Amino acid sequence: MIAAARNGFGIVCLASILLACSQLDPEPKPSHPAVYVDQPLARNLERACVANHRPGVDYFPQKVEFRHSSQLSVTYHGHFKRVKFRPSVSAEEPVEFLFVQCGTPVPDHGAGTIVVSVPVSRIVTGTRAMLGAADDLDLVDRFVGISDPRAVTVPSFIDRVEQGRISMMSGYAHGNIEPLMALDPDVYFTFHSAYPQFNMHPRLWALGVRAVPFGDSLETTPLGRAEWLKVLAMLTNTEGRADIVFDRIEREYHSIAKLVPSDADAPRVMAGVASQRDVIELFGGGNHRARLLEDAGGRFILDDNGFPGSWLIAPFEKVYVAGADAPFWIGTRPGIQSVEALIAANSHHRWFERAIADGHVYAQDQGYKGMFAFNLQDQGLNNPHVQLAELVAVLHPNLRSKLRSNSTLSFMRKLQ
Repeated sequence: MIAAARNGFGIVCLASILLACSQLDPEPKPSHPAVYVDQPLARNLERACVANHRPGVDYFPQKVEFRHSSQLSVTYHGHFKRVKFRPSVSAEEPVEFLFVQCGTPVPDHGAGTIVVSVPVSRIVTGTRAMLGAADDLDLVDRFVGISDPRAVTVPSFIDRVEQGRISMMSGYAHGNIEPLMALDPDVYFTFHSAYPQFNMHPRLWALGVRAVPFGDSLETTPLGRAEWLKVLAMLTNTEGRADIVFDRIEREYHSIAKLVPSDADAPRVMAGVASQRDVIELFGGGNHRARLLEDAGGRFILDDNGFPGSWLIAPFEKVYVAGADAPFWIGTRPGIQSVEALIAANSHHRWFERAIADGHVYAQDQGYKGMFAFNLQDQGLNNPHVQLAELVAVLHPNLRSKLRSNSTLSFMRKLQ
């Protein structure tokens, strides 16, 4: 499989020196067996390489497509997949990947194209967003490093952490290069920021690390965000599983959305928190979180703002004018237990009087463990239908009897 920075022996030595006092002790890197393919495949090779590549053979009979993502596309070409990521915040700077079946030749490609041999067996991630999806796809055993294992809420990942099989990456700027290179992953997921100066993947590419920027937070719809689970599937040749998982999510999401009446008088929804004297931190009106509120029959107070990012710093005055009389406030600071504590944390919060007076102030931090660890962080991507059902129940109590869910997961908490 692909080893990070094989062309940089000096860099690896430096990493070893820097990690001399570290507790990192990665398991031996597994290698896939080579198999002979003499007849058409019925399934993708999830844990095998090809021993006898033959042009014209379709090595990926199970495929995915992107129906909702505003940023991703894929085409299949027999023994490789061409994946394009066009970030919604910088569409003029697309990223192209070739996911090539191991044991087959790498096709011609441009200098800026990132090539990854698939199926990958060793994954490290600097963002926790996909962990719930990895569990749904039965891929937990392929993860060997996470930015902060203490912040995980997915039970199967917690078990793997307790077994000592996942290392902590930690660090700033969305990653820590030295422990990453020591773990020698096949692929590393790095958070893709709406603010390019914080992105780490270009520097990792220069070091030979197969870094995949994970741009789920920049999607414009909840189902578009959920489709990022297909990126995991393409890297592990588990497209067949991904289609089953995503089709269920999509079906349940649409069935819940259909319950919500089209209403021009949809209740307005405040979100975010005051972080400094004169600004509020929330999300853009073009972000998937704003669309989630809309699908639940609400109206985000900054719905005229087209920014697709999940982190927007807006002037306090603008948010106050738009949200002071909003009857709902959904998405306050995680870990704040009461409205009184919310106001004590920043007195500016008291100016959003309508939601406070009506008793409709909610955090989305169920499962909060401290250090910004809660269910929404690593189980939100693959559960937009659960989030939607909870929002509909809050915004439209008359519909609660029609909401049927087998999920025991929850995201929202009402502040007292």
